[in-house]
Amino acid sequence: MTKETPLGTLTEFTFETERLSVQHWQGTLENRAKRLRLCDVLGKLLSPQVLVDLPKSLLLDEDPTAISNWIDARARESECFLIEKNSNGTVLGLLILVEGAELQSIPTLHIGYLFAQDAWGRGYATELVAGILEAAKNGSPVCFIGGVAKTNPASARVLQKLGFGMQDGLSTDETIMYRKFVNQKVY
Repeated sequence: MTKETPLGTLTEFTFETERLSVQHWQGTLENRAKRLRLCDVLGKLLSPQVLVDLPKSLLLDEDPTAISNWIDARARESECFLIEKNSNGTVLGLLILVEGAELQSIPTLHIGYLFAQDAWGRGYATELVAGILEAAKNGSPVCFIGGVAKTNPASARVLQKLGFGMQDGLSTDETIMYRKFVNQKVY
């Protein structure tokens, strides 16, 4: 049984933006041929440059089945979504959502994303996060939290541009944490 979140059932959560289509990867993982294609795609996408600013838990190991193991680990610990180009279905990256503890009695979703290196600098990250925020407006109150490595100022600018505020109390020496409330009632 899948749990309801402020975005609804995450395995059914999907949205589109002007250039992007975002859908849960469960259907892909359940189909052997599609999963094998995804392993090939992620084998190219998850380059050392793409992974450099991610937490150690998201890095690839040296095992020959590293990509498959990586997919299995993400599927166990989070909800993952394929980010595809609307025009041709090319996988550009992944959106990762993890349910967290409530903040101020509001459910929290930790948001993370990664894009293929050749998709960097094209505004896809801003479009993705803006799309999530827009989709969330149709649900109940939610707090989005995003962590950004201090060595990745471009991702920090994406969150700041979209109204996320820096959270010193949640940040560490390596990671700056940002948060944004959606649908929060102001009294």
